[in-house]
Amino acid sequence: MKKITAALLLLLSLTAQTVFSQTEKLGIVQYTPVNGWTKTPKPNIVQFSEINLTTGKFGSITLYGATPGTGNPQSDFAREWKNLVIETFKAEANPKTETAAAEGWTIIRGGSEVGAENGKAVALLTVISGFGKTVSVLGVFNDLVYADKIDSFISAIEIDEPSRTHRDDIR
Repeated sequence: MKKITAALLLLLSLTAQTVFSQTEKLGIVQYTPVNGWTKTPKPNIVQFSEINLTTGKFGSITLYGATPGTGNPQSDFAREWKNLVIETFKAEANPKTETAAAEGWTIIRGGSEVGAENGKAVALLTVISGFGKTVSVLGVFNDLVYADKIDSFISAIEIDEPSRTHRDDIR
């Protein structure tokens, strides 16, 4: 079975650091947990977080497993941005985005400054769309050191490509 790697995000992100361990699966998504971060699994969602109680610095990564896509990557991103960022953090409606595409998948990434309990933070949303599916990763942080960890997490994601028969079924 072919897999698409989110390594394409390297075109969009900073150089990744190695901060992970063994891979795990969330449906069709294979990911590598963040070493030392607290893992909170929920149905079709897994979140990793780290909070430094001394400095107030924090980072979180939430992986949302595959859900039905709209068939339009821009629409998928807009829907996910509205549901995950605007409604939760009262972020701006239309963030600047970057797009990459390969092997039938489109990756759209956008971010914005948002309000957090202890001041300002950044919300960075990556939406991977293709084959009738959408996978989202939301990173929220208030220190740039966490941006590298979020980029590393995203660049290590692999998504099982639906079989040819399944692709024909969803068209």
